[in-house]
Amino acid sequence: MISPEGPNPGGSKPSLYRPEIGAYLGNQLAAIGMFQHTLHERVGELNFSEAQRGEGGTPGSVWMRVKRNDFSADTGSKQIDLDTTTDVLQVGADLVRWTEGDSRYHMGVMAGAGKAKTDVSSNVMGYKAKDEVEGYSVGVYGTWYQNASQPTGAYVDSWLQFGDYDNSVKGDGLARENYGSKTWAASMEAGYAFEVGQGDGKAYYVEPQAQVIYTSIKTDKYREENGTVVKSKNGKDVTTRLGARAYIRPTEKSGVRVQPFVAANLWRNSGDTEMSFNDTTHKLNGAKNVYEFKAGAEVDMGKGWSAWGHLGTQVASGDQRDVAGQMGVKYSW
Repeated sequence: MISPEGPNPGGSKPSLYRPEIGAYLGNQLAAIGMFQHTLHERVGELNFSEAQRGEGGTPGSVWMRVKRNDFSADTGSKQIDLDTTTDVLQVGADLVRWTEGDSRYHMGVMAGAGKAKTDVSSNVMGYKAKDEVEGYSVGVYGTWYQNASQPTGAYVDSWLQFGDYDNSVKGDGLARENYGSKTWAASMEAGYAFEVGQGDGKAYYVEPQAQVIYTSIKTDKYREENGTVVKSKNGKDVTTRLGARAYIRPTEKSGVRVQPFVAANLWRNSGDTEMSFNDTTHKLNGAKNVYEFKAGAEVDMGKGWSAWGHLGTQVASGDQRDVAGQMGVKYSW
């Protein structure tokens, strides 16, 4: 995986890194983040989308969301550039709902499928590599809403997911390498919405939020055809999020209603995306702090149907960038 260059005037031998290093690291990063999500990404906003059905809620709902994001970063002493495109489909259903006073509880199941493709290139050697990750997930979730009949108040959301992934790496002039990986991920999220004003038939809200996601990844130890032994070095990742949403809601509760929103988040990654190649460890040059900005809308179409979507970007130090878009739909009865 590493090619030594001839001696330089100082007598040292700087290493040149093949693009397959970035491909393996890109696969690990894609598997960790493929099915991560927030409450509002998963099911939109309960009180807004179900306001036309009155207090007490509905006996059930099913939902679906699709998401695409394009991520770019570098590794290998900034010699290797990688660009990853990830597509995700998740579906789910509330299995149990109940109320206690004005509080509401939801429990449900979900499943997902995703695919990530990464193009990797060496800006020193000129070599390229491609990799793919196909992943599938199953999970459960539970949510508590403080005020089922009011747009203000607190919520707590949690989910647990298992993911299984088939990975491949193909470098220029090299055989395709295939290996597997698995993840367990758990999330805890909380927020509180409060009204900041009303006027012209609209109400204005701000909702601070916090989230912690723990992910454990296990990658098969793998020996390439050329004899290089590849294995994951860091199997744990803790991601935290602090942020807020601001949105405008029509006070009229009939007809088709649109709720636009903007959101800003600070994501912090405590783990390192790293793998070893013949016991030589390489890390993705990922930023610890990532700043996210999103804008979108939720639409209550009536008769049990609602939809939501957003466009967003993430920026960080160095050359790390991410652009994402999502759409979701839910039917409640």
